[in-house]
Amino acid sequence: MHRKIIKIADKTYVMTLPLAWLSKYNLQKGDELNLQENNNELTITADVNNNKQFISISIGELDDRVIRWLLSALHKSGYDEIELFYNNTQQLQLVGELLKDLFTGFTITGKTDKKLVISAIAEEQQQQFDNSLRRAFRVTLEMAADVAAKLKQQNYDFQQTTKLELLNNQLTNFCQRILNKHRIVEYKKANFLYVILWNLEKICDNYKYICNHFENQEINNKLISPEIISLFDKVNSFFLLYYDLYYNFSLQKLTSISKQHKVIKTEITSFQAENISELFMLNICSQILTQTADFSSSIIALNQLSH
Repeated sequence: MHRKIIKIADKTYVMTLPLAWLSKYNLQKGDELNLQENNNELTITADVNNNKQFISISIGELDDRVIRWLLSALHKSGYDEIELFYNNTQQLQLVGELLKDLFTGFTITGKTDKKLVISAIAEEQQQQFDNSLRRAFRVTLEMAADVAAKLKQQNYDFQQTTKLELLNNQLTNFCQRILNKHRIVEYKKANFLYVILWNLEKICDNYKYICNHFENQEINNKLISPEIISLFDKVNSFFLLYYDLYYNFSLQKLTSISKQHKVIKTEITSFQAENISELFMLNICSQILTQTADFSSSIIALNQLSH
């Protein structure tokens, strides 16, 4: 989309705005817009109070997994009111579960036999982003430590532990929603922050997979060697290094971390698993190691953009 600059006085320049965009966000004469300058780019955003997004969609023919993906995407995208047409009570229960576990600040505001309306009842505060991101990191670290401790104790009751993964989902979804809806940072930075949040949620999923695996295995298949536990500890410590790197960045520190990545990766690939659980743990360790290392380029970019 291109717009010409119009000069109306010696030092006054104006530009027209798309009518469809003005109508979408109910912008009127006298309303204020937010301008964000970044080198040769100028980003124009509507005030958040005008940015109330609504969507209506049918979920009647969708399976549970697709419904989860769909509603999570709509929430992250920044919709404030979602009208859903459903077919059965199972779908209704699923939406209620998602509201409880994932959609921070949303509730059911309308319901009939075939239609459900869920709405945001609390406006996200942009200053909550930093606290929520740090909390998401720390929740993941807490879950990693709890899983490791229980494996060492051969205690496979992970009922409370798995709740931490739900909290991580809430926090990362909340942060992604803020990035999409409120434009709290330069859009280039927002892209890298979104990647970090996406990866952070995936890393935490791995700890949930460990809980699910050991809860569902026969007792003979649950035994893993001290060497596997030690390797798992190293992977968790590697993730802790990236938490520190995000808040205390230096290229020298990243160089040291990169060397540790090679050592741990070699140890994983050379380990000989003795049973199904050890093979599973090796795969999980490899996943966490790779996904954690994937933070690198985004963390570098965020720090370079700050200069």
